[in-house]
Amino acid sequence: MRTAWIAAAALALLSGCVESRYVVVRAESSPTSAEVWLKTGDAGFEQRDSTPCDILFREPGEYEVQLRKPGYLFLMRRVTILEDESEGKAALKAIPEKLTVTLDPVEDSNGKPPTTSPDPYYYGD
Repeated sequence: MRTAWIAAAALALLSGCVESRYVVVRAESSPTSAEVWLKTGDAGFEQRDSTPCDILFREPGEYEVQLRKPGYLFLMRRVTILEDESEGKAALKAIPEKLTVTLDPVEDSNGKPPTTSPDPYYYGD
């Protein structure tokens, strides 16, 4: 019975019956090589990649993306993934479609850069 389910799923994939929906948001920073962290539900933040990179979203919702780099204030940006039925089929749309940010350097009270900023700041909505 299990083999029949696997065969049916493989046939559906090959015939195009199963459609995978996703949307990609490009993350770029100056300076480059900032860590990209994505908040996924109640699980907290998980590291995805480093800039420049593409972040793949498969479900509608509100997401928080953090960009972190030692010696710079880390930045948090909200990304909204919406259902987009403007072309007659259900697709996903990202707002914003691209994150392009400049990270600000941070110094401690001695004028030396700390390893990271204590709190994120929001850039836009």
